[in-house]
Amino acid sequence: MAILHEDGIYFGMPEAEYLADPALGSSDLKTLARSAADYWWFSPMNPDRPADKDTDGKAFGSALHKALLEGVSAYAASYYVPEERPEACVQTVEQMKAVLEGAGIKYKSSFKRADFIAIIREKAPDVLIYDDWFAAMTAEAGDRTPIKPEWDRAIRLMSAIIVRHPQLQNAFVGGAPEVSVFWTVDGVRFRARFDYLKPHGVFDLKSISNWRARLFRDACVQDMRYYGYGYQAAHYMDARAQLVRLIKEGRVFGDVNAGFLAEIEKAGDAYEFVFVFMQTIGSPRALPIRFPQGTTVHGKFQQEIEQSVAVYRDYRERFGDGMWVEVDELWRPSDEELAALMWS
Repeated sequence: MAILHEDGIYFGMPEAEYLADPALGSSDLKTLARSAADYWWFSPMNPDRPADKDTDGKAFGSALHKALLEGVSAYAASYYVPEERPEACVQTVEQMKAVLEGAGIKYKSSFKRADFIAIIREKAPDVLIYDDWFAAMTAEAGDRTPIKPEWDRAIRLMSAIIVRHPQLQNAFVGGAPEVSVFWTVDGVRFRARFDYLKPHGVFDLKSISNWRARLFRDACVQDMRYYGYGYQAAHYMDARAQLVRLIKEGRVFGDVNAGFLAEIEKAGDAYEFVFVFMQTIGSPRALPIRFPQGTTVHGKFQQEIEQSVAVYRDYRERFGDGMWVEVDELWRPSDEELAALMWS
């Protein structure tokens, strides 16, 4: 269900609530640059919109964000590594029968599983029953999310790497994690969510597997190009430019220190946007990459975003919420073009 937020800066907003707002985000703008029809297909306007898939990559990324942006203590309060089932733990009826027979305890052939559990609890209280062990583990976990042991080790190592990195050890200190911003320009609503906001910096975490074992810097740059991270950087800079105005208008929601807001006002446009790439396969390592304001690349992506917004306005006017249709005309590639496509 869509949730429309009024323009403003939101501290502590759950990610699900942020994503439920149909305002244009950087991924939407990137998709619009490629295809208006594709944008509509995955937008809330499509009643048959494919459901978002939960993937290992998303799950790991969420846990990593929690640890790096909010600290290991906050991570430990939200995630846990499930204890492995003890070898002596009995679970099946056959295992329970063997325990009773070994202890010389009689049972009826008509016993159900619940009956076996009850008699073992009464007659052999030292035997660990799977149901009791699982209930204890569940109670101890509380609302925390289970996580794979190898993920937990990797995340804790990455947290340690950040602390030891001379340029990043203070990057996620003294600011606010996961700050959501909504704003409107000429009737079009936009949204952005900063991973970590500081008065003089915006930091965005990117996990990268680098499974091809490329030079780490090359792998990060190729990911920036392949995933179109320039759209995100330029869009987030647009969001950062809205902060001072929104603060002055009193459009701030959630728990935040007034002094922090005053520092943002004071900083104005004097800040840096930094991607922080974290390698998830192999040795843990981090690479911060600054995306500077006012450069040719920044200007190019701003133009791309403006074109995406123009496409959005055009198709919204033509089709409204109904299906957005694009018609691809007959393409007649030359022999040279076709050969280049087939064998390049």
